[in-house]
Amino acid sequence: MTSHEVALSEICDTGSGGTPSRAKQEIYYDGSIPWVKSGELRESVITETGESITELGLKESSAKLLPADTLLVALYGATVGRVGMLGIEAATNQAVCYLIPDDTRVERRYLYHALRSKVPYWLTQRVGGGQPNISQGVIKNTKIPLPPLSEQKRIAEILDRAEALRAKRRAALALLDELTQSILARLLDGSADLGTTTLGNISRDMHQGINTVTEKIEYQNDGFPIIQSKHTTQGYLDLSDARFVSKATYLKYKEKYRPARNDLLLCNIGTIGKSLLMEQENDFLIAWNLFLIKLDLDQVSPSFCKHYFDRLASQHYFDRFLTGGTVKFISKKTLNATPIPLPSMDRQREFEEQIASVEVLKEKHRSAVAELDQLFASLQHRAFRGELS
Repeated sequence: MTSHEVALSEICDTGSGGTPSRAKQEIYYDGSIPWVKSGELRESVITETGESITELGLKESSAKLLPADTLLVALYGATVGRVGMLGIEAATNQAVCYLIPDDTRVERRYLYHALRSKVPYWLTQRVGGGQPNISQGVIKNTKIPLPPLSEQKRIAEILDRAEALRAKRRAALALLDELTQSILARLLDGSADLGTTTLGNISRDMHQGINTVTEKIEYQNDGFPIIQSKHTTQGYLDLSDARFVSKATYLKYKEKYRPARNDLLLCNIGTIGKSLLMEQENDFLIAWNLFLIKLDLDQVSPSFCKHYFDRLASQHYFDRFLTGGTVKFISKKTLNATPIPLPSMDRQREFEEQIASVEVLKEKHRSAVAELDQLFASLQHRAFRGELS
C-alpha cells in the first residue's frame, strides 16, 4: 500500500530533557522519578533506570516528566541514534530527544518501528569530533511513511511478532551463558588443588593490535578485515561492518597482528575484559583496541581462560584499573598482573568437555538469531516501502 510521507514534527511533540545540578546531589537525586540517560536507550521498552531524581530536581532543571509510551532517541553518547520507548512515567537528560505522538494520526508501536528503521540514516547525520551527535532538528525533519491507522497497526503487529521471536532466542542464549558461568563456578568452588597465578605467568606473549592511525592504514571495499573490539563482544566474531585492507598490507602486518588458533582476543575498550577464543585460523588483523594473548597451553586451557575473563568482565573487575581521558582502557601491566585461579589441567579439560556441549547449543541459537535478524531487517525494509502485503 502506498502512503505519503510526513516529518516527525508534524505528528509528534518533541523536545529534550535536562540534568539537575550535581552540586545539589542530596536534594535533587535518589528521588521517586526515574531519570533516563542516553546510554539506556537500547531498542527496547524502558521500565527501570540507573538513576532517579526528586520532585525538586525536576522542578529546578529543564528535565520534564514524560508519560509512558513516549518515544526516545539518543542525541549523543555511545548509543547515538538509538531508540527506546518508556514503559513507565519518567524524565530524561538533555542527551535524549523525546517524541510524544498524536494518537489520532500515528500508532505508537508503528512509530517505534519507523524510528528504528531510521537509525542508519541518523548515524550519517552525526556531527562533532570526540562525541559525535545528532541535533533535534535532524530528528524533527526526518520523514516517515504514514499509511492509514489500520495499516499502521497491521505493520506494527507483524514487526512485533518478529521481534518477539528474536527476543526468545536471545533469552535462550542468555540462559546458556548463565549455565556456562555456573559450570565455571562449580569448577572453582570444587577444586581442592586450586592454585593462583597471574595472566602474565600463563602467557607466552601479549600485545595490542595495530594502530591504524599511526601506521596510516588505507582501507578498501574488500580484502582482508581489520577487526576491532566491537566485532567480538557478542561472544562470536561479527564482521558485518568490518573494514578491509589490501593483501600487501595484510602480509606486511600478519606475523604480529594475525591471531592464531587458541589465541585469546580481549577487549580494551567498551566491554573491557570481554574475550573471544580463536578456535580456528583466520585471515584477518586486529586493531589497537584488542589485546592478542598467546597462552601457555601446558598450563592453561584456552576455553577455561576465556570463560574466566568473561566472568571478570561481567563483574566489572577491570573498572577499578581504567585509565585514559574520554576513552578509557586498561594497560598491559594491569592485564599481566590479573590474578587467575588455576585448577589442575585434568580439571580444566573436564570443564572443556562440559562447555563444548553447551557451545553446540549456543551455536544453534546464534544461527537462529542471525536468520531472524535477517527476516526482521527484510520485513522492516518492506514495511516502510509499502511492500508488506
